[in-house]
Amino acid sequence: MPISPPAPAHERSLRLLVAGIAALATVATAVGVFSTGGTGPREVTTIGGRVVDLYGTGLYRDDTWLIGAGNRGTDAATLFLEIPLLLVSLVWFRRGSLRGHLLLTGALAWFLYYYASMSLATAYNGLYLVYLATFSLSFFAFVLAFTSLDAEAVHVARSPRFPRKALGVYLFVVPALLTFAWLPALVGEAFGAETRDLVERYTSDVTSMLDLGIIVPSLVLAAVAYRRRTPLGSKLGVFLVLFNLAIGVALLGQGIAQLVEDVPLTAGEKVGYIGSFAVLTLVSVVLSVAVLRTLDEPTDRPQTP
Repeated sequence: MPISPPAPAHERSLRLLVAGIAALATVATAVGVFSTGGTGPREVTTIGGRVVDLYGTGLYRDDTWLIGAGNRGTDAATLFLEIPLLLVSLVWFRRGSLRGHLLLTGALAWFLYYYASMSLATAYNGLYLVYLATFSLSFFAFVLAFTSLDAEAVHVARSPRFPRKALGVYLFVVPALLTFAWLPALVGEAFGAETRDLVERYTSDVTSMLDLGIIVPSLVLAAVAYRRRTPLGSKLGVFLVLFNLAIGVALLGQGIAQLVEDVPLTAGEKVGYIGSFAVLTLVSVVLSVAVLRTLDEPTDRPQTP
């Protein structure tokens, strides 16, 4: 069955949006990775009277130690892996590839997620307008890519070797793990438990908002629809595993940077957060490869001139 391609005007718009995202993200991540200066970690007291250690180096000198080092690692992963993936997937998409369309949608979801976080959670710096513009372009590009992705085409493209059971289990397990990772601490804080002021946030926790408010419900919706064997379930399921792959790659970069920068994490935190996300990323890699290899490409989609 052929994919229903987006209207030519929409495809041209998507092409321009992706080019803008790639250009802006390249500037933002390159500055984030290679900027220098500052005195290193320093202790400050926030307006709320909390004592935190700031990163003190480069673009992220005014972010907490954990966030500043993590942003630098995420920028490196985005610069060297996510941006090339975005551009390669756009080329495949323009050739009429269903796999390319899915990869493009997953990559755009990552840029939307990351630059929402950078716009809302990162301490204000000279690149704020770049973050804002990248977020805006990513939002509209994602909407175009996702809405033009034919759920029925994804559903019928699954070959007999498609990992149906593995994907179904994944869609139920990941939201449970994300909920377990974030919710206990948030509930504890709501009842007065102390947070780790040394290295963590000193503003609102945007990451948990995005994960618990958007990603977890999306995964649950996908799991239910997939269990019912609907085309929407296939579309959401494949898209979300590719999106999680993109997140996982960035999280690996983040975790490595935090270890290299010697952020004072306990052994339990290193295993519980960095280690568990590394395992989850590995699972996403294996499942993504299996999913993409077992999707049959349509042969009758018109080629983009």
